[in-house]
Amino acid sequence: MADNILDDDSQRESPQAAKIMRLDSYHEDSASVPLSSLTTEMFEEPSHPIKVLEGLNRLRLNSALCDVILCCDGQDFPCHRYVLASFSSYFESMFTSGMRESTQERVTMSGVEPQSMGLLVNYAYTAKVSISNANVQALLAASDLLDVTAVREACCDYMMRHIDIDNCVDIYCCADDHSCDMLEDHSMDYILEHFIEIYHQEEFLSLSVERVTEILGSDHLNVPKEDMVFEAAMLWLDKCPTHRQSFEKVLEQIRLPLISPSYLHTVVECLDVVKEQQGCQRFISEAKERPYCNTAHPRRTTVIVTVGRKTKQELERKTRKTRHLWQERKGHKVESFDPLTSQWRTLGRLPLTTTSYAVVMSGSYLYFAGGCDDSAHRYSREMWRYDVQDDSWLKLAPMNVERSNFRTPRNPNLAQVAKFNPETSVWTEVPPMQILRDLPAVCALNGKIYAIGGRNYYNLRHQIDGPFLVIENTVECFNPKTNLWTMCAPMQMQRFNGHSVGVLDGNIYVVGGRDDFSRHLTIERYCEEMDTWETVGQEPDGCSHVPGRYHLPLKLRNDHYYDDYVDDDSDDDDDDDE
Repeated sequence: MADNILDDDSQRESPQAAKIMRLDSYHEDSASVPLSSLTTEMFEEPSHPIKVLEGLNRLRLNSALCDVILCCDGQDFPCHRYVLASFSSYFESMFTSGMRESTQERVTMSGVEPQSMGLLVNYAYTAKVSISNANVQALLAASDLLDVTAVREACCDYMMRHIDIDNCVDIYCCADDHSCDMLEDHSMDYILEHFIEIYHQEEFLSLSVERVTEILGSDHLNVPKEDMVFEAAMLWLDKCPTHRQSFEKVLEQIRLPLISPSYLHTVVECLDVVKEQQGCQRFISEAKERPYCNTAHPRRTTVIVTVGRKTKQELERKTRKTRHLWQERKGHKVESFDPLTSQWRTLGRLPLTTTSYAVVMSGSYLYFAGGCDDSAHRYSREMWRYDVQDDSWLKLAPMNVERSNFRTPRNPNLAQVAKFNPETSVWTEVPPMQILRDLPAVCALNGKIYAIGGRNYYNLRHQIDGPFLVIENTVECFNPKTNLWTMCAPMQMQRFNGHSVGVLDGNIYVVGGRDDFSRHLTIERYCEEMDTWETVGQEPDGCSHVPGRYHLPLKLRNDHYYDDYVDDDSDDDDDDDE
C-alpha cells in the first residue's frame, strides 16, 4: 500500500519539480551541442526610452509615486527625485550629497519663475520645451541656474536667430549676465553694426557705465563720424543723474582727436560736466593739441579697393595696340578710397601683369589668381596674397592648371573646381560643377559656394560640331560639408560676361551682365531659405555699358570693406579667347 502511495506521489510531482527536471534535461542536452553552434543575440527596442519617459510622465501627472514637490512662488510641481537628478546636475547634487533637501518632501525653489520651472519640469519628462519671445530670457536664466545645458543652448540659439534692433541690447545684457559667450559676442556685433539705430533707445540709455564704455570704446563701432559717438554719450549722461559721476570713463572712450576742432570748442568744451571734471578737461586739451592725430586710431572704415585702371581714351578705343599698352600696366595700380575722408591712397603694387584674373577675400587677405598675358599669348597659374596690415604681397603655390576668367586655354567652358588651403598652401580638386560654365559669377553664403549664370558651349557638352552657345540662368550650390553640387532655382534673366554678385543681409544680389542680345540693367535677389529669385531694382541707365566689373562691398575681418573690382574689357573678351 505504501509502495502504491509513493508511486502515486511520484506521478503527481509538482510543476516546480517538473520545471527543474526540464531545466536539468536541457543542460544535459545542451552539453552535447558544440559551442560553435550557439550564438548570442542582443535585442534592443528603439522606442523603449520614449515609452519609459511617457510612463514616468503619466505617473507625474497623476501624482503617483512622486517623492518630492518643488515649490515655486505658490505653485507646486510634484516630481520624482531620480528623474530630476538624471536631467540636471543641480538636482543631482541636491539629492545625492546629503543636503537637507534630499529628504524633504517639499523643496522651495528660489530665483526661478513658476512658468520657467514648469517648462523645465515638463522638459525633464518629455524632452520637449516651447521657446518664444515672451519666455526665452526667463527660461535661459532658469536653465542656467539649474544647469540644464541643452535648454540653455536652445535658448541662446533662439535669441541668435531672432535678434533685431529692438531686442539686441536686452539680449546682450542677458547673455552677459549668464556668461553665454557666443550669444554675447553675436549680440555685441549686432549692436556695433547697427549702433546709429540703437543709441536712442531706452535700453541703451539704461546700460551700466561698464557696458556703455565697452560699446563706445570698440574699434568695430559702425559710425559715419565720431561726433555721433559723443552724441550717444550725452544722451546716456542725461538719462540718469548718477551717470555724471562716471562720465569721465565714458568720455575717455571717444576718439576726440577725430572730432573737428570747431565741434570740440562750440559743443564739447562748453558742457558743465566737462568743466566740472579735470579728467574731461585733460582729454579735451589733448585733442585740441593733436587734431586728427594718427594715435587716435579711427573706427571701422568703409574702404573701396580698386585694382587696375583704364583711361578715358582706352575706354573709347578698342584697338589691339591700345589694349596691349593698357594690359602692360594694368596689373600694377592698386588704390583704396576712404568715403569718410574722400581721399585716395596708393597701396602696394600688384605683382601680376596679367588681365582677367580672379580676386577673392578670405579672412584679412585678398587673393589674386590666374589671368591672361595677351602680349605673350599665355594663361597664368600664379597666385598672390595681399596683406592689408602690412600692405605687402606674397606669392603662393600656383594653381594646378592655367586659368583666365577661370577657364583653361584648351577648354574655355571648364566645370573643373579646385580649392586652396591657406594653412598648407596646397591645391586639391573637388567635384566638378553640374553645368559647364564660362564667365559665371561666384559668391559665398552661409558656408556654401554659389555659381551663377555664365556661358555654356553646348557643342562641348554634347560633343557635336559647330559653335552653339547657351547663356545660362541656372544656379548651382556647392556644400563643402557634403562635397556635393546641387541645383538651385534659376534666375529670371540669363546673365554672363560681367554680371556681378554680392551678399547683403543674408541674400544674394546679382547685377548687370548680358544675354545673347543685350546687357541687363535689372537687379535680382536670391533668398536661400525660400530658394527663389525676384527682381528688386534697376541700375541707372548706362552703368552696364562700362567695361569691367563691380561687386558689392565685402567685409574683412580687420574691419575694412573691399570692392574686388577687376577691370576686364568684356566687349573684347571673345576676340582674346580666339
